[in-house]
Amino acid sequence: MSDKKFDLGGTFCLLLVCCSWGIIPVFLKDLTTDVDGWVANGIRYPMAACLYWPFLYIGFKKGTIDKNFWLRALVPAFFSLVGQIFWALAPYYLEASLIGFLVRSSIVFAVTAAVILFPEERALFRSLSFYVGVTLATVGFITLTLAKQSGPQKMDPTGLWIVLGCSLFFGLYGVSVRKFMQGTNPILSFAVISQPVAFILFALMFLMGNFPSIPDLSSTTWLKLGFTSLAGIGIAHVLYFISIERLGASISSCANLLSPFATVLFASWILGESITAKQSLAGVIIVVGGAFILFAQVKVRERRRVLLEQAQQASQLADK
Repeated sequence: MSDKKFDLGGTFCLLLVCCSWGIIPVFLKDLTTDVDGWVANGIRYPMAACLYWPFLYIGFKKGTIDKNFWLRALVPAFFSLVGQIFWALAPYYLEASLIGFLVRSSIVFAVTAAVILFPEERALFRSLSFYVGVTLATVGFITLTLAKQSGPQKMDPTGLWIVLGCSLFFGLYGVSVRKFMQGTNPILSFAVISQPVAFILFALMFLMGNFPSIPDLSSTTWLKLGFTSLAGIGIAHVLYFISIERLGASISSCANLLSPFATVLFASWILGESITAKQSLAGVIIVVGGAFILFAQVKVRERRRVLLEQAQQASQLADK
């Protein structure tokens, strides 16, 4: 681990994730007129997983990926699978911007699990920056949500339950990656985790989806599927793994409160969904809150360093 108190690389990765996961709901909503959720999942996820076959081959050749590696990957793979199913179904019940807002309730599950499992992340409770950031981001998040509720969009109860399920499993997905894949190469971690998820989603496409429609898809639809596969899964998940490893699960999850504002901006630009002055102000509040959350990483990194030094000292005493 670097001695620097602020991890610029991890922060940059997390910001890219926020942008990526901000725009994906917009494209998924746009795809609802062309494919169903099962087909979207059955094409997008395997497409991303195939990109990592060369890394799997290298991992096998070097002996880095073994049976234990695969077993550890099963838990995050399970959370990713269920979360991905909910994620693909949500656009058929809710507007893109609503999905972007509501799915961020995953921070409740992620932070709760993280502070239970990881001692260093409890240092956030001693960080004023973290409290200020979460407060500002939450206020902005609620303001955005209320602003959308006051508009013409309807909050489908089925859609709300789907997004709640997505939030639960995606929140635990990030924490499980931190728990079970800690210390492993993020690219290899996703390469292994993505394979069983891709296989099951591909099978579900034939069991649940309208797969006979696939040959009739236009080149534009294939481009959208390819873009969302690459940006939303193939790249974003690896960057998220990096940010979790370097910044912690709590900060990585909380900073994703930036994503809803990105969704609003992209939905306004691509889908023509309206954006009001109130939403813009709420977005600014979220961005400021996100900045405070990112600066709270100093406490986590300091605590992680102390725990590491204590473990090393204990190991040296045991050797004596």
